[in-house]
Parts: sequence; C-alpha cells; structure tokens
Amino acid sequence: MKGTIYKGVGDVQVLDLPDPEAGAKDIIIKVALCGICGSDTAEYFKSNSGAILPGNQFGHEFSGTVVDVGKDVKGISEGMRVAVNPMTSTRGGRRYACMAGGFAEYVLVEDAAVNYNIYPLPDHLTFEDGALVEPVSVGMHGVNTAGPKQDDQVLILGAGPIGLGALAGMKALGVKNVIVSDLSEFRLQKAKELGASAVHNPKETDLAEFLEEMYPDQHPAMGYIDATVDAAGSGPALEDVICLSKGGSRISIVALHKAPIELEPMFFIMKDLQMKGSVGYPTEFPQVLSFFIDGKIDLKPMVTHRYPLAEIETALHMAINTTEAVKVMIDLSA
Repeated sequence: MKGTIYKGVGDVQVLDLPDPEAGAKDIIIKVALCGICGSDTAEYFKSNSGAILPGNQFGHEFSGTVVDVGKDVKGISEGMRVAVNPMTSTRGGRRYACMAGGFAEYVLVEDAAVNYNIYPLPDHLTFEDGALVEPVSVGMHGVNTAGPKQDDQVLILGAGPIGLGALAGMKALGVKNVIVSDLSEFRLQKAKELGASAVHNPKETDLAEFLEEMYPDQHPAMGYIDATVDAAGSGPALEDVICLSKGGSRISIVALHKAPIELEPMFFIMKDLQMKGSVGYPTEFPQVLSFFIDGKIDLKPMVTHRYPLAEIETALHMAINTTEAVKVMIDLSA
C-alpha cells in the first residue's frame, strides 16, 4: 500500500509500505479522507514536540470503509463506513494516532469495538463528516470545559478548525451569543457562515472597544464575557479576556501557548474566575457524532481544500495558509 512516513522537519515521504494484517480482534480500514491537524503541521514545520516521531506514519482525523474483520470482532462487518476515534489505548498503552496513520491507503485498528474506537456512519453522513468528528471533538471538549449557558455572552479566540469546531458545538447546544475573534478575514467569514453572532479582528479594533460597542448598556468594570474558549494561543488576547470577563466567568484553554503570560491573581479572586486546560476529548467523540447525525452540525464551509496523497507536502503548506484555508484533507477515496 501507499503510506506516508514522517522523516523529520520538512520531510515526509509517500512510500510503498506493507499491507497491514488484522489479528483476531482487529479490523482493516480503507481510508477515504484524512484531515490535516495542527499537530501535523507543527511537526512538519518545527518539530520537537514529540507528537510524531521520525520514521512513523501519521494522520489521525480519518474515516473510511472496513475491508477486513478479525474473527473475534463483534458488530463490525466488511463494507461498513466508519469514523475512527484515535484517542483510545492500544496494546501496550499506545494510541492509534501514533501506531498507524490515516495518511495511508489502509489502517489497522487493534481491538476494534463499536462505540469505543469504531463509530458506524449512517447513510446520510459523508466521509467528510466522519473525518471532521475528531477535530470538532477537540473544540467541543473546550466548550464543555467552559460550560456556556444558552444566554451567555461567549467569546472564541481563534477561527481555525478547533475554534470553528467549538463554534459549531456551541450552536448545536443552543448558545445564542457567540463572538469569534481572529486575525484572518477569510476565517472570520467562515465563522459568520457557521453562525457566529459577531466577529472581531484585533488588527482593526481593540477587543475592549469592540465589546463596549457590542454591549453599550453594560458597564466596563463589570465585564462582558461569561465564557471563553481559547483556540488561538495568543498571550495578549488571553490577558485581555481575563480583564474583560464577568464575575464567575469560565475560560477554557485549548490552544498551545508558545510563551508564558502574565496573570494578575487579584482578577481571579475579585471576579471569581475559573480557567481550565482542555486537551483531547474524553467523552466528546460520540456527542459530536450525534450532532452530525441529528443535523445540528454542518461544517461544509470549513473544508476548503482536498489533495491526493501524492501531494501531501503541498497540502501541509496550504494547511497553514490562514488567508486561504481552514481544514485541508487528504483524499484517498479513489
């Protein structure tokens, strides 16, 4: 089969690899689509995080068709269209995203089980929907961590795939007032298409001024924001949010910040603020899939580009182009 090996910074290679073989508890999936994650581009352009080790396959946002089923696997059959949850332990404590990547024609899924690591796709969902469940689940965990109520005034920092996934999750929950802040006008337009109440570009307007114009009847000293999901990783933006939050506000940190920020403990004490980290999606994968199934999420505007496997390096470069792209996928469906 054709599969992609990460060799190091700036070097990924599509090679002829051995076809995977399913054991008694395993299945083989023919990959249809695999999305490019920020962790993939981070390793390709900068590395050092250890998310992908040189010599390994990668790609973890994928969907496809079951083509081989081990004799002890229950409830899964050949021809079944599925989304894969890669954040489940494999033998030896490894994870699927590390063991075998979705940027390949076929993927081995060990210890396959329905509603654990394998989620069947109903006929009305596409492979694109299936491949989006994973990144949207990351944003959804950020939403659940922040815990917005339907009438809250909510802010999302960042209109990349995770921020827009958080927006989609909030709209699915019925949250009415969601502002999205980003430097990219292209991505802010996508946020509008996905239901943002308003969008903010810090290159054009200071966040405090923007919120004062949005909510003129509210006193600045009392704050404006009930809940925030940080999917941007901007220290200055997060510092602004802390100052502009209401009493009892919840802040969820999903983005990986590259530098420390200054925190004023008095703000947290006097405003009774809560700030929590959010990583992965401990329970959100089935929640997000149910949103897709019920028609509460439609993320077609988010998928801007598809490339064949042979053009994966071009795709990686496009994935970091914030003026033209949001979610870029590798298409192996042919």
